[in-house]
Amino acid sequence: MEIEIKLRLNEQNYNKLFTILGDPIEIQEQENHYFRIYDREGFVLPKKIRLRFYDSKCVLTYKDNHIIKNGISISGEQECEIDYKEAKKYIGKKNNAEFIEQFKDSVVVQYLFSKHQPYSINHIGSFKNIRHVFHWESYHLEIDKTIFDFGIGYEIEVELDPQTNSKKVKKLL
Repeated sequence: MEIEIKLRLNEQNYNKLFTILGDPIEIQEQENHYFRIYDREGFVLPKKIRLRFYDSKCVLTYKDNHIIKNGISISGEQECEIDYKEAKKYIGKKNNAEFIEQFKDSVVVQYLFSKHQPYSINHIGSFKNIRHVFHWESYHLEIDKTIFDFGIGYEIEVELDPQTNSKKVKKLL
C-alpha cells in the first residue's frame, strides 16, 4: 500500500508551481468515478473505490485511513490497472454485484476481501481532472486541476512508499 500526501492550492499557487517546476513529464486528462461498497446484507462498507480512466487505461483504487492534519491530506491506497472496456460497463450502474465478480482476481478486490466482505458497488459520482506530472528529486509530483459540477479545485500530490521518510516532501508541500 502506498501513502498519498495531498495539499489543496489556490489558483495563484497552482500557476506558480509551473514556473518553479518547469515542463511536466506527462499530462493526463482523467475521468474519475467513485463507488460505494455494500456487503451481502446491503450495509454500506466504510470505504470507497475509484475507477480512473485516462490514456485508454483504467486504474481501480481503494483508499484507506484518510487523515487531514495541518491542511495536508494523507491516505493509504491500493491500486491496480484493470480492463478499460470492462470497467466502463459499470459507470452509472447501481447495486452492481457483477463488478466484484468481474474483478475478483484484481489486487484491489482481493485486498477488499481481506478487510471486508464486499458484495456490490453503487456509482455515486464523478469528476474530471487535468494532471501534470513532474519529476522532483526522486519523486513524482502530480499537480491537478479538478473540474467539479460546482467549480474548480487545485492540488499537489505525491505518493510515497510507507517506508519513505516523508518529512522532506511535507516540507515542500
